[in-house]
Amino acid sequence: MMNKKLAAALVVPAVLFCAGVAKAADHSDCECQAKTEVTATLADICELTLNGGNVAAIITPTTGILDAALTPSFKLISNEEHTLTLTGTVDTTSGAHNALFEEAGVQYLVLGNTSGLNKPTSAAIINAGSAAPVAASNDNAIAYPIVSVNASGATTGALSFAVDEYTIDTNGGTTIVTLTTGTNPRANTYDFGLDKSGQYKAELILSAAGI
Repeated sequence: MMNKKLAAALVVPAVLFCAGVAKAADHSDCECQAKTEVTATLADICELTLNGGNVAAIITPTTGILDAALTPSFKLISNEEHTLTLTGTVDTTSGAHNALFEEAGVQYLVLGNTSGLNKPTSAAIINAGSAAPVAASNDNAIAYPIVSVNASGATTGALSFAVDEYTIDTNGGTTIVTLTTGTNPRANTYDFGLDKSGQYKAELILSAAGI
């Protein structure tokens, strides 16, 4: 007969061994975890470029009529909201001056002679855009009516004109802004004997500011 002490010694290791097997097979008490964040960065984009259109014309000497309408166009590509502002300047004997005016609900673009000797004065530009222009007071400055300014694409609301600039709000996307002039000069802003030959010019600037 097996000694009781020996039997106890044999039984206990057997129980521990079995418990160890059961523990190794059960992973419910073992929790392992690893994690990482995956990111991608989207940068702001705001690209303003010219979008074609007619930006040069010939002035008929006897009448001041353009041989073709001026139709400068701009393109905005952006993924943010912006307020677009369209302004214009014309060079004078005293520096740059506003080239956009509104009178009686009609907007005008004033072009100035670029010759150093024949540059218009700022007073001539103002007179060309005034309520009652006088040819003798706006020599070397010619005003042409603006037929339309169209903004299409990612626009919100309506385009508006105030004081000396156009504004419109945009969403992200592509927006096209095009200005179109008439071809006939405003009455009393062209005179064959007063407006000297040469290139007449204004500069249009479209700018975008974040909302």
